[in-house]
Amino acid sequence: MNSFEGGALVTDDPRVAERARAMRNFGIGEDREVISSGTNAKMSEASAAMGLVSLERVDALIEQNTRNHRLYEEGLAGLPGISVRGQAPGERANHQYLVVEIDQAAAGVHADQVHAVLERHNVLARRYFHPCCHQLAPYSDRPETHAPLPLPRSEALAERVLALPTGEVIGEEEIDGVCRIIRWAVETGCADGAPSTTD
Repeated sequence: MNSFEGGALVTDDPRVAERARAMRNFGIGEDREVISSGTNAKMSEASAAMGLVSLERVDALIEQNTRNHRLYEEGLAGLPGISVRGQAPGERANHQYLVVEIDQAAAGVHADQVHAVLERHNVLARRYFHPCCHQLAPYSDRPETHAPLPLPRSEALAERVLALPTGEVIGEEEIDGVCRIIRWAVETGCADGAPSTTD
């Protein structure tokens, strides 16, 4: 769900709630005394209205995203080196993002290659968190300060993940098409040409 650029914090801890309320309002507590550092982070009326409308639809959106996640899992099942990232045991996910991990050694193609093939077919996929923050300015300009230790796991993961389209405007037909393109990319090693849409 979204509220444009506004946001909400949900907690069942009264102390956290009180602190959050103060932080969003210059650190001013309910008794109008400054109790902590803070900022002007109050949500606008338009953002609040959008958030309320989104909240009314959140269950339907989660249901659609969960269905899309299952369809991607089914459509990419058995494809070497391609795995749809799921939720950890004991967690409940809203599946806002549909992330696949591409193991180049097993798939025979790099995530960048699959991304390029998807882009050629007007599929809006994203290399989220790529490159890693510490590899971008201004952090990369001062690695001794911002990333003094190597971050090989972050860098390796960033090289493997690709976010695919999901949400309410994506249906079974579109997901099937995306899966066909990815399957073709892996099976052909991203050779020149185009995947068949009729197989």
